[in-house]
Parts: sequence; structure tokens; C-alpha cells
Amino acid sequence: MDFDKFRKELNFISSNADIMKQTVIDWANINSGSKHLAGLAIMHQTLLTAFSCLGGTIQTIPSNPFEVVNKEGELTLQKTGALLVIEKRWESAQNRILLCGHMDTVFDKTDPFQAVIETEDNVLNGPGVADMKGGLVVMLYALKAFEQSPEAKNIGWKVVINADEEIGSLGSNAFLKKCAHEASLGLVYEPSMTPEGLFAGERKGSGKFSIVVTGIAAHAGRDFYQGRNAISHLSSLICEIQKLNDPKESLTINIGLISGGVALNVVPNKAVTHIDVRFKNPSDKKFFLNKLNELIDNYNNAEGFSVKTNLVESVNNASTTERLTAIGSRLTDSIDTSDNSILVSNRYITKYLFEGDDNWSTQRIFLKATLGNDCLTFSASYKNCSIYDFNIFFLTPDKEDLIGFKMGGYNGTSETTNAKIILNNDDG
Repeated sequence: MDFDKFRKELNFISSNADIMKQTVIDWANINSGSKHLAGLAIMHQTLLTAFSCLGGTIQTIPSNPFEVVNKEGELTLQKTGALLVIEKRWESAQNRILLCGHMDTVFDKTDPFQAVIETEDNVLNGPGVADMKGGLVVMLYALKAFEQSPEAKNIGWKVVINADEEIGSLGSNAFLKKCAHEASLGLVYEPSMTPEGLFAGERKGSGKFSIVVTGIAAHAGRDFYQGRNAISHLSSLICEIQKLNDPKESLTINIGLISGGVALNVVPNKAVTHIDVRFKNPSDKKFFLNKLNELIDNYNNAEGFSVKTNLVESVNNASTTERLTAIGSRLTDSIDTSDNSILVSNRYITKYLFEGDDNWSTQRIFLKATLGNDCLTFSASYKNCSIYDFNIFFLTPDKEDLIGFKMGGYNGTSETTNAKIILNNDDG
């Protein structure tokens, strides 16, 4: 690349190096832990003021609350900070660049790591210095330099800074995906891969899981053997999950948090763990999910225990609703709401709900099932099919996610439906 063409812009950035450094220090000294809403509000206003000099349109967009599993194993509603959105020439330009970042850090207001220090010349150590207050400063000054360029008039840009990235972006991912679909190119200002500034062109897939074990509480002295120790049961399960780690780092599983118990003289009836999973390949994801389900089933069958898992963040960073909606849209050319058709390809089915009086709802049921061999055809037709091992996901109007359950019967047990099925094989 001919960098001389951009010498003016690069010189502008170099001349502001000291200001950029001080800005990183100032921003990193603001505690903006993902759950510290007051700190996030201060950080939000600080960024809004800083980015307003670019002359774009600025919006504050609330994030969606989402369900999480607390240390008692109960589902609670997690609130987080608002998104900050700045855009310029976004609607008018043919080329649109999306610049993404986050204002939150992993360090809560009670964490001892709160202040920035300079360990050596131009080396800072502080909460969020790299991940990613520093990235936000780079983004800001890159845009300041770009706006001085004659190329600026040809490119629209949008900055999206969320406040829940460190806890999975569950409150902001729908908005981020919408912006991504509108963009020609996206850049994320996370730290570079190496000290030399290596650019990262891809990332691992990830998933966050919660596992809740329920046992039977009992007095440890009088009724020890009448109790069922949830911590002990979960500990054994965790050891099994830990063995699934791949030494080649294609699949990594981190047991990040554990909680349980109320007193030393009480057999604990509740234990909870939160797990972070990273994988390089779709096959690793499939392997882990299959093995996890097997382990959960095995440990759930133990007398006196209940073991449940909750996918807090889906393994491709989309909610179940978004993932299955995407599957449905990819696998079918169109969905006709005027009749009771089900469109299916491979194992996925999507169907609108019937409201009565020949009216069809905009709500859909998503189904994942195993189709018998008689269903596989190279031409679209109506015929009887053996469909079994049903998983049904029902999108309710008051929820952003889907409720999933299995129909009764074991594998091989066929279910009967009078709905029409249009079969589309990928090869035909």
C-alpha cells in the first residue's frame, strides 16, 4: 500500500500521540464493569462527548435485558448499559464501514484493579487499557484523521459501542447484527494478536453455559445419608467435562465460576457452575454439545439429583431465535402464510401458526427432527414420512427467545401430522 498517499492523516495521528495516551488513561480510570450501570453511564457520556466532534448523528439505544443464571441457580433478568451509536453518511454512501467496540470491562467496581499505572515508558497497565479503551481511542482518532481526507465524502461509517460485550453481548447482539447486514465492511477495535500489531481476520466460536445441580438438603450430622450432595455431584461432572479439552487447543473448556452450599453442617442441595467454551471448527462444537448432553443425561439419572444446563450464549453468538430464524431463511426460498405448508430441508422445518378462520399468524414454530429415509427425495412432492426425535421451538409473542422441548417417544417412534410437507433436497 502507498502510505505516502495518506501521509497527512498519519502525521495527524502521530502528532496527537500524547493526547491519545492521556485519553486512554482517563477512560481506563473510569470503572465501567459490565454490571456497574452507574459507571457505564459515566463512560457512555464521556464517549458521547468525545465522538461528537466528528459531526455525525449520535444516538443512545437501550440494550435489551436478558436472562442469566445466578449463583442460586435461578433465572434472573440482567440489565446492562445502553449502546452508543454515531454515524455519518451512512444512508447516502454506497460504501459503508461499520466500526465496533465496547465500553465495558471485566473489572467490577469492587475489583482491586482500578487504576492505570505506567510500568515503563509508553507501557500502560490498567483496567481496560487494551480491551478496549485503547481501541476506542484508536477508533476516534482514526476517524478524526479520515474526516480530513478527500476520500471521506465517498464512504459512510457507523460506530457502534456496546456495554455488554464482556458478558456475551446478549442485550445488544440483535442491533449489532442488523448493522452488520447493512455494512460493506466491519472492523472491531479489540487488541491486536501480537505486540507487532498483527491483524486478526477471524476468531474462534464461543459459548457460555450454566449447569445447575439440585440435590437433597439434610443435616450433615443427623441425616447425612438422607441428603444428596449437589456440590459433590457437580464436582464429578465438572471433572468429566474438563477431560473434553483438546490439547491442540481446537476445543477449550474453562470452568470459570462455581457456587453452592449454605453452611458446613448442611448437605448442600444446590450447586452451580458457569463454563466458557471456545472452538475452532464446527465439528468441535458438535462434539462438545453431544458429549455435554450425554454427561448431563447420565448425571441427571442419578437417584435424588436433577441436573440442568442453560445455554447463556449460543455457540455462534446468536440467540436461539436468531439462529433458527436464520436457518429457516437460508433453507427456504419463501414461506407462504396463506396455507398450512411446512417447508423442510434436511432436518429443519419452519411453520406459521394457524389462528383460525383461514388466518395465519406471523408467529412461527421451528422444528428440528430426524427424517426417515422415505422422506429423502430429489423432487418436491407430498408424501407420508417417518419423522421422529422431534425438537420443537415455539416463539412466544412476549419473549425474544424460543422455548424448546421434545415430543414424547424414543428414537424410531414415528409421530403423525396432517400438515403438508414440501421436501427440498439440497441436491435437487
